[in-house]
Amino acid sequence: MAQVLEINRSKSNPDVTYELCLGGDGVVYCKCRGWTMSKASPKQCTHTKKWYAKNGGAPAAGSTNGATKAKPKARAKAPRMAVRPTGGAAAAPAAPAIDDGLEVGTKRVGKARFESDAFQGQKWYQGCGGKVGGARPDDLVGSLEQIEAAGEHVAEPKLDGWWSVTFTGATNRFWSRSTMEKEYELADFAMPAGCAIVGELGVGTQRAIERREEIGHGWVDVYDLLVVDYEPIAHLPCEFRRAELEKWHAGLTPEQQDRFRLVPQWTEGFAARFDEEHEGLVLKTASGRPYVGGGTKPGHWSKAKKWFDEDMVVMEVTLSKALTKVGEPMTEAVTCGQYVDGVLKPLVKVGGMTAAWSKEFAQNFAAHRGKVMAVAHFGRMKGGSLRHPSMLGDLRDDKTAEECVYAE
Repeated sequence: MAQVLEINRSKSNPDVTYELCLGGDGVVYCKCRGWTMSKASPKQCTHTKKWYAKNGGAPAAGSTNGATKAKPKARAKAPRMAVRPTGGAAAAPAAPAIDDGLEVGTKRVGKARFESDAFQGQKWYQGCGGKVGGARPDDLVGSLEQIEAAGEHVAEPKLDGWWSVTFTGATNRFWSRSTMEKEYELADFAMPAGCAIVGELGVGTQRAIERREEIGHGWVDVYDLLVVDYEPIAHLPCEFRRAELEKWHAGLTPEQQDRFRLVPQWTEGFAARFDEEHEGLVLKTASGRPYVGGGTKPGHWSKAKKWFDEDMVVMEVTLSKALTKVGEPMTEAVTCGQYVDGVLKPLVKVGGMTAAWSKEFAQNFAAHRGKVMAVAHFGRMKGGSLRHPSMLGDLRDDKTAEECVYAE
């Protein structure tokens, strides 16, 4: 987490303050425009220079910018295989550069540009590129304990809605991972303008439906902040963005906090949290990483799921022949598949689903053929079939059939 070193007040506008923070990577950051615009390596501004003068010199070129990083307590290192990038090597990749496809920049974003489709309709999505080791979801506890012992990650609950980046203004706008603008009931809800908020909308899954009944209205689970008051912070380290997110959220009214809900973040108790959370955890490297976006799935974000899931294409339906289900047609199973070498092939029959979806598939299947179903399961067999598959929530309209590809 970022440590606030001091707070400086603007000479031209006493109402404006700039926090000087020590990041988890040992770098001193400032939120002022001078630091953001600095071309020095590492970046400097009048605030950091004054801080160096008071606390012992200036940074050497090519090093951290003069801050002395506290030496961590000795901890057992987790095996590198505990968090593995999907389908790749065991070690997490180096921090990627800002993706050219996500044009955010470091300068203040003008109101007109911020509200434009060109700015908001970029590919802001960033997902998890790693999976916590374990042949089955119930084998993960040991891996989580090892990851926690290494002290290099924070944990968040794995969310159960639809990913979205929210742009606040006179009208709030919600964009999906596939750069489609989504209608949502919080469009006219008053929020501080000029913010780009990453989270998940409270729709899409059975758990989201249950939460909606408890809460009584729509909401967004918020876990990252990329622009605040028109100032971009996506390029800053994750611990700095988290500090800004917590400060921003604390400044909201209770009604705003109830609809834009801060996702908790933990540094300990991973195994216990995994047991308590509905879907599992997301593990993130604790410091030093910018937000890349561009549809990337970096290895320093990893999932620990209580079950696995696959996005699959709805292909055929088999009607139930049970005597209790013939009066009103219901479904025995839905055949689903994925693209293998460019050809859509059936891979699994999904029988587990709600009664409502069982009736809907049986009575109105043509409307759903070719759409995408999230299928929960407990492991994949060598031939591609799934163990104990069941339908997870509603059909997905934020993904296309062509995205459902079987990777051995």
